[in-house]
Amino acid sequence: MFPERSEIEELAQTYDSEPSFVSLYMDTRQGINNRFISQRRSECTKVLNGHKEWLSNFSSTMERISEYLSDEGNWKAGLILFASAKNDFFKTYKLDIPVGNQLIVDTSPYIRALTELADDFEAYVLVLVDERKAEIYLVDVGEIVEQDKLSHDVMNRHKMGGCSQRRFQRLRSGSVQAFFKEVAEHIQRIAKEGHANRIILAGHPTARKQLKELLPINVCKMVAGELELGDWTGALRRGEELALAAERRVETECVEHLRDEILRDGQVTYGISNVLESVKQGRADTVLILETEKQPGWRCESCRETGTGSAGNCPVCDSQTFQVDILEEIVEIALSLDTKIENIQDNEYLAELGGVAAFLRW
Repeated sequence: MFPERSEIEELAQTYDSEPSFVSLYMDTRQGINNRFISQRRSECTKVLNGHKEWLSNFSSTMERISEYLSDEGNWKAGLILFASAKNDFFKTYKLDIPVGNQLIVDTSPYIRALTELADDFEAYVLVLVDERKAEIYLVDVGEIVEQDKLSHDVMNRHKMGGCSQRRFQRLRSGSVQAFFKEVAEHIQRIAKEGHANRIILAGHPTARKQLKELLPINVCKMVAGELELGDWTGALRRGEELALAAERRVETECVEHLRDEILRDGQVTYGISNVLESVKQGRADTVLILETEKQPGWRCESCRETGTGSAGNCPVCDSQTFQVDILEEIVEIALSLDTKIENIQDNEYLAELGGVAAFLRW
């Protein structure tokens, strides 16, 4: 199961004074890619070879990982694993969606890819409905975490005509309306609990229309897409596609808003150095990060100072610093300060601004 936000925030605050953490992201649809792991293990061993304690911890950590991968089975589509023998740290997450293969050694768990997944596959509510039954699914990162199934016995056809027929139709219509009201109340409960901020409606157009009319305005605004389905086969897959398309629209709107704010000389900043400083100062409200962007930076494990450029001696405490992905550092600091992260899949304008920007609180 995908980690909760609180778990991701905890991972963001987990660190060591030396590169003792191994982070593994793996596509497990075809099982474990041992060739990839062996190659990355060999590459990292060569880099750590001059540091006896670091190499010893890495070897012990990789042995623990190898044991887990050999003993464990029943793989889903993706696997995320964080481990450190030195810190007796071992966490695994099996996912219903695939992830790109990465094996990273660092002073803390590598969570940037984790936040990208959380952003791309935000939780949503999928509602399948007709006048007889409804199925309501809460889907988070490709996994069904909650489901409700409601059914309703619709009155059969009435053979008599005249007033009796009209009375029957009124009773039947009222019965169907009561059922839709019950479905709407279930949706409202999920929305109120804050588990998702998107709703996908699927089913006959008339049923969808009647259901939407019973939803409060704030909940109705959460409807991000609708599907017309003759049968419900494949609804989960198609719902996922609509939810992902809605996320892409949000990303586009964020960049358009950024463009407007820059033209107005509003509360925004961009470029790696400016954004890093705004995040460290707690001024950043939302950070936009281009998913393909990678920029070098450094981190001091003695005083936790970070900066752009190459590693060397820390300008604050003069300790030796470590080379890092500075965007990973921005993500970790942002999460610790409750700053929102919006990962942007592909955008030329944001790329021209340095691949990162932020909306400021002040």
